[in-house]
Order: sequence, then C-alpha cells, then structure tokens
Amino acid sequence: MNGITHKYSMMKIYYSVFFVTLFSSTAGLFALEARASEAMSLGNIPVVSMVEVLVQPEHHSDRVVTVTGILDIEDRASHIYLHQAAFDHFDTSNNITLMLSSDRRREFSQFHGRYVLVTGRIVFREHASPDIMMSQISRLEPLPSREPSR
Repeated sequence: MNGITHKYSMMKIYYSVFFVTLFSSTAGLFALEARASEAMSLGNIPVVSMVEVLVQPEHHSDRVVTVTGILDIEDRASHIYLHQAAFDHFDTSNNITLMLSSDRRREFSQFHGRYVLVTGRIVFREHASPDIMMSQISRLEPLPSREPSR
C-alpha cells in the first residue's frame, strides 16, 4: 500500500468515526431535550424564569406559573433556590418559599437538593423584607439531568 492510499484509508476511518460520534451525541441531546420538553408540557401555565419572578414579583403575584430551581425541604420550611450556590449557602435573597403542608414536605423530601420543576401560585407580600412565596402547588418533580460527557 503506498502512502497516498494509506492516507486516504485513514481519512475515511477518521471521518466515519467522527460522523458516528457526532450523530450519536446529537441523538442523545435530542432525547434529553424531548424528556425536558415532555416534563415542561404544561398546557396554558407559563414557564417563567425564576430570575424574572425574583426581580419582578409584583408582576407575577397571584398568577399560576412554573419555575425551576434547587429544592430545599426542611422540617418546617421549604424553598426553591435559583442556583446551587444559593442552596449551599442558604442565600434567602435568591429563593422562593414554598407553602407546603407537613405531609407534602414528607412526600417531596426525596427531591431535596435536586433541580426541580414547580407549578403553583406566586404570592408576593411587600413589607420591610419582601416575601416571595408559592402556594397551591400542583406539580413538583425533578428534571432529568444530562449524562456526563466522556
């Protein structure tokens, strides 16, 4: 086999591996996106960025919305945090208090520390320290995480 034929064969192998890897990765991303879309198929309930709720709570007050965040379930209180660092450091400036009964807290305790999707009614009370809460929670479930890349 001369040098040109060998180089051509190696290029064919390289491109074959490249395209197989590309399409299998893309298929995995489409499957993940399909699962996330399925989890977020909520009919007429808007999926709202938690940042938007934290910045403009008065705009969302008394509206049923869906947000995502890190769930913190404790014995007496439950919160959903904007991000992992806020959860880790109990940064209450970046959370929404979830109004759950003790039975519901026990039911959802398996999702503590997980990234979840929550649907409920936003309640905003403005006073010295504004409170943003979510009541009438109709849905709370973990979102799928993507598999680590290799």
